[in-house]
Amino acid sequence: MSGKYVLTVELGNAEVTRSFEVKPGSESSQNIYLTVGKARLRALPSPGGEPISAHWHVYRHNPDGSRGAHVGTEDYRSEPQFILAQGDYVVHVEIDGGREAEHKFSVKAGAESSEQIVVGK
Repeated sequence: MSGKYVLTVELGNAEVTRSFEVKPGSESSQNIYLTVGKARLRALPSPGGEPISAHWHVYRHNPDGSRGAHVGTEDYRSEPQFILAQGDYVVHVEIDGGREAEHKFSVKAGAESSEQIVVGK
């Protein structure tokens, strides 16, 4: 069918939306580049400690240094891996007993990073 369409591609928490048009009797193709990377996060009770289960919330990191919008990413494991669009983020970590921490990190397209967050007392 000819007409105008919108294509949305999602991978992890990264999303790309493109508009395209299909004309009668012709073929249409789109190159969609997902500028995503992976971030593996580990919550530690102390430097060098074993990873512990935590409640993770990932937010965009605003240019002014503040916490931005929640990117819809949460997890409860000790070592979650998130697929995120390239950019800067802040993760808020909570563990039992009311201990929590925040950590800033960056995601680069095509790269995998590993971050260790020591959760304070």
